Amino acid sequence: MKIASTLVGIVALVGFAPLKVHGQKKIEIENYCTFGGAKLEEEVWTFTSDDEAVNWIKKIAKYSGLEPNFQIRAANVGNALATIQGEERIILYDQGFMRDMDAKSGTDWASVSILAHEIGHHLQGHTLRHGGSRPNQELEADKFSGFILARMNATLDQAKAAMQTMKSPGSSTHPPSGARVAAIINGWRSAEDLKEEITTAKKESDKPDSPTLQERVTEPINPTQPLAQPTAQDPTPNIVAQVVIYNDNNRYFLTSNGLIMAVTFFNQKPMMYGRQLPSNDARWAWMIQTPRGLYPVDLQGIIVGMNTQNGQLFRLGHVSSM
Repeated sequence: MKIASTLVGIVALVGFAPLKVHGQKKIEIENYCTFGGAKLEEEVWTFTSDDEAVNWIKKIAKYSGLEPNFQIRAANVGNALATIQGEERIILYDQGFMRDMDAKSGTDWASVSILAHEIGHHLQGHTLRHGGSRPNQELEADKFSGFILARMNATLDQAKAAMQTMKSPGSSTHPPSGARVAAIINGWRSAEDLKEEITTAKKESDKPDSPTLQERVTEPINPTQPLAQPTAQDPTPNIVAQVVIYNDNNRYFLTSNGLIMAVTFFNQKPMMYGRQLPSNDARWAWMIQTPRGLYPVDLQGIIVGMNTQNGQLFRLGHVSSM
């Protein structure tokens, strides 16, 4: 990432539309998680982020399946950090440090992985805790970085380039670079394994004998009974549709035998979350049963929720064919 050093300003990233506000700003930082553990200067000044950094943030958010509700700013912070100011989640990065990391590693993916690392701190709630960086939290953010870069089609060498270039023996707040590279590799492999599982399931679901959506409706069960988890002997079900729940970080899939499977960022194996049920109401095509309750699905595949306070229906998500 070739980051210009002459820009000044503040960038507020709202959704996917960056809003630039002119003028530099001095800020006070208390709790923060840094990429490399550099000690902050007494005065921290922020400036406008370059467009390339903003664009990479958009891409990282896209592959995370989330909309970023934080700001990104250039600053004299030595490397990069995630922090909170009031109710705003902020990423600060040193433009000179990013430029040097790209140059020394020989790839622009180095600075991308650093930004992904800091986003990982925010998404995993590390910046909400007092005490700043901790070794276990840094490894979690490293793993997230490796996972996201794999989803962005970066090679393993590109995903670990920044950490291998930095080469740190570790400290009380940050593990040694060897452990952090291992975490990046683990996250990268998790994403690759997930890609393979989804690709295999997709190929199986495309076979001519794959049942239709209505044929996959299972027999009614007692909604008060807990959902049984699949055993090691259960056959791997074919994925036939994606179940999208708005404002939910997890991914859900409908299988050919009527199960709803959940996949999180760090679980390599899909876990049973619910199941498909028939509906006795003509308004709905079928129902989704989860530990949170029963949700109807209309003929267009819209998942419907109900406001418990006023009884009004709202669009909770949708089902799309694979």
